[in-house]
Amino acid sequence: MTIVLDEPTLWPLISFGRLSSYFVAASSTAVIYDWALTFGQEFEFILRQRWTFMTLLYVFVRYFGILVSVMNLLLNLPVPITDVVRTILWYIQAWTPIIVNAVLGVIMVTRMNAMYQGSKKLLIFLVVVLLASMIVSGVMGVIANLGVSAQEAVVSGYPTCFTEINTVMIDLTYESMISTAVWEILAFFLAVWIVIKHFYELRRRHSGATIEGYFTVLIESHAFYFLA
Repeated sequence: MTIVLDEPTLWPLISFGRLSSYFVAASSTAVIYDWALTFGQEFEFILRQRWTFMTLLYVFVRYFGILVSVMNLLLNLPVPITDVVRTILWYIQAWTPIIVNAVLGVIMVTRMNAMYQGSKKLLIFLVVVLLASMIVSGVMGVIANLGVSAQEAVVSGYPTCFTEINTVMIDLTYESMISTAVWEILAFFLAVWIVIKHFYELRRRHSGATIEGYFTVLIESHAFYFLA
């Protein structure tokens, strides 16, 4: 059942909703515009080539992100949304960071394994840490979204939908990203360490101006590629 409210105290909420919708529309438009500009190159160099496991992961992250951007755009439009649809969209928004971070974690493990020349010990260590991070984030995400419900409403003629969630659970949602942050920091330092190690190995073998060139190549092919 739709709740109809006409209280001046809720007008700031309407203003905030309209203002945030402008930013969401701008960011979503930028994402779609970037996709349209690069789709030709993406189709030529990625989609038309032989697909690998990494290709599947890239396509998933790429197009799932675009889908979520479009969903956020539709969610912020001043159109009526039922409570069922709003609840579903809430769960999608809540689980998107967890799922995407898990996929990006697999990509990072693959990159790190290549950077360390296929070290089995490091691979096992990274897989264990990544699985622990994914499990912690997943469990906390499930607990944080227990009892979430939505209520369709019209506030001073502005259609909206309120989401009811425990404030303690909101904090738990943010805390679920701590394990992911720990994993990413660990992977970053491992990437920086292997770059420094390779640099000193090249420094012992070569001297003069070639060191700068080798170091530039290492940075571009390791740290920058990893951060991308």
